[in-house]
Amino acid sequence: MKSAKPDRRSSEYECRVSDGHANEGCVLHASEVRRHDHAWTLYHRDTRLRRPLTAAGRRRWFAHSLATAWIWARQQATDATKTEDQHRAERLTGLKLELLRIDARPFGMSIAKDRTALLEEIDLLTAQSSASATRMAA
Repeated sequence: MKSAKPDRRSSEYECRVSDGHANEGCVLHASEVRRHDHAWTLYHRDTRLRRPLTAAGRRRWFAHSLATAWIWARQQATDATKTEDQHRAERLTGLKLELLRIDARPFGMSIAKDRTALLEEIDLLTAQSSASATRMAA
């Protein structure tokens, strides 16, 4: 006799872990719980003013929220492995891009304050980068 596949709405289906075995009491890894909680937070934020009419729509919206939570978790994991110099280099790249955006503003808009603030921060980060490079070389 064929074993019945658990229904998606049953607790047995939701308590399965990656190896396919059900845990007693639905024990999940802490990071999975955080992602799941974060996905629910995103879902509730998105559906606060309007909700999908059908169950399929609700599942689709929650699937989108869960995918977003996974993307954020992966990004946080990669950010945690980056060094201070890598963070500084990314910040410099972002500031230089913002400087280009400021330079592209229409003529009627004042760019002097924003431009000087960005240039000061770029100079500060460049000085920190060169100081850390000399420390590493020594």
